[in-house]
Amino acid sequence: MKDFKGTPGPWTGMKLTECLPLAHCDQVGLSIGFVNSSSEARMQEGKANARLIAAAPDLLEAVQGLLICMRLAGWEDDAMAVQARKAIAKALGESK
Repeated sequence: MKDFKGTPGPWTGMKLTECLPLAHCDQVGLSIGFVNSSSEARMQEGKANARLIAAAPDLLEAVQGLLICMRLAGWEDDAMAVQARKAIAKALGESK
């Protein structure tokens, strides 16, 4: 299993006001995904994006663990295992 090469977590979603970061990693002082809109719909979209960004490293780790369990159970060729491998490859920058 390959390791994630991105910024280590934990990531947290930020409280949004105009032009604030969507997600932040205190460990390395990195923020990503800025919003510059006073539209309530765009702010809600930004909050949803922040939650997804903050959860991404945990989701990757969980899917990697589940894939190991699927292999051990003999479900390596199951459609969900194939989908999990594709998602892992995409997250690790290995998909074409």
